[in-house]
Amino acid sequence: MKMRRSIQSFLILSLTFLGNFAFSTTKKTVCSITINSSNEVDQFKKHFSSKDWNFVELVPKTDETQTNNSNQANDKHWLEDSCRPDIQCDILVISGHFSGSFFGKISRDLSLNSIESLSCSDHCSGIFQRPKEVFLFGCNTLASKEKDHRSPQEYLNVLIDEHNFTREQASQMAAFRYSEWGQSFRGRMAGAFAQSPRIYGFSSVAPSGPNIEPAIQHYLKITKGEYSDFSAYNTRLKTQTNMKLMSSLKNFSITQVAGSQALQKTPQPAPYCQLWDKKRSRLERIKYMQLLLDSDQAISNNLFQMCEQAKSLHQKRTLSFYRLVAIKH
Repeated sequence: MKMRRSIQSFLILSLTFLGNFAFSTTKKTVCSITINSSNEVDQFKKHFSSKDWNFVELVPKTDETQTNNSNQANDKHWLEDSCRPDIQCDILVISGHFSGSFFGKISRDLSLNSIESLSCSDHCSGIFQRPKEVFLFGCNTLASKEKDHRSPQEYLNVLIDEHNFTREQASQMAAFRYSEWGQSFRGRMAGAFAQSPRIYGFSSVAPSGPNIEPAIQHYLKITKGEYSDFSAYNTRLKTQTNMKLMSSLKNFSITQVAGSQALQKTPQPAPYCQLWDKKRSRLERIKYMQLLLDSDQAISNNLFQMCEQAKSLHQKRTLSFYRLVAIKH
């Protein structure tokens, strides 16, 4: 009897040890969406040990024969095509110019509408819901509605003169950034990466890749120990402000926010996920919208903005039903 118990105890201890060993040696994954400069993610590759970390670039490699192909430039589903069950990101790094969409020197872009839509998909949950840290390297990625050092007109001129926006496009983006209408970029990013405890970005102008590279390098040097044991680091930091990152990038408009449901034990789908869910009937979506309106959540949940975004996701007839309900209120 004693021998049997001894053997059982030995087996339990052995399995526990092996389980802990397997957990501690499981490699983590940095996913990147590199739309402009690669300086940012290159620093992660330089400072993170290949023994502890995998790197996955989610932007498809450009076929040299299609570099300027209009079909590639118009491909709005490229990130959705990159979603796979085996891609489970612990850290997500996105780099590019930003003004409602990430854009840059490659022919593809990534709109915030697309990010929100894909964040609702179980197929893409490894990219949008799993990361514990999200780095958004681009201007205004976490901008609130507060004024910064530029006037709306100056921002509009930058979009037209430096990024070749049409006046109509620039006016719309300036309105999104500075007017009271619609949700801020900060709020929308917190909703899209709802379960990420730490989302980093910029409240105003962000530095270019080469200019921010030394600051990122400094940050990753002083946090080498933390990232070598990322699970423990994440458990300890949770949604607290990352003071080492704030200090390293203090000369820039760096800021931080937690995902809207990062502290929720049972996260609920965002309102727009329920409105866009193709598995739900049109009537079910209208009834849900009615509930939002009746509970005075239409403004806080940007219901009217969702209706506009729904143009690319539903038929015009469906959209007319949404508007009909909104107009009645």
